Amino acid sequence: MTAIETESTVQPPRFREAFIRLLPQIRAVPEASFLTINIDVPSAVTTVLGAWREIRELRPQIIADVPSFDIGQFDSLEPYALALGHAQTVYQTATEPPASLVALAEEAL
Repeated sequence: MTAIETESTVQPPRFREAFIRLLPQIRAVPEASFLTINIDVPSAVTTVLGAWREIRELRPQIIADVPSFDIGQFDSLEPYALALGHAQTVYQTATEPPASLVALAEEAL
């Protein structure tokens, strides 16, 4: 891969890819269903992704013990966590000034 290749030819990272794949589902959530986020998003994403291997091993037991559970939701946990991680990064990038700008402003004051 060369530095001249365009963004469209580069495979997006896992987090962004999951977000793009889930975007129609995300946009389909009615605004009336929105909730205030009261968790530390980066910690939640890290916890899910760090424990995903062990969580995934529980799938057969969940199917056997909770037959009414929508296993599709379980199977989507990792992509949901990845998409949330991407959305949080985009949000933070858009709402927080770069650290270098903060340092420059403090120096100017």
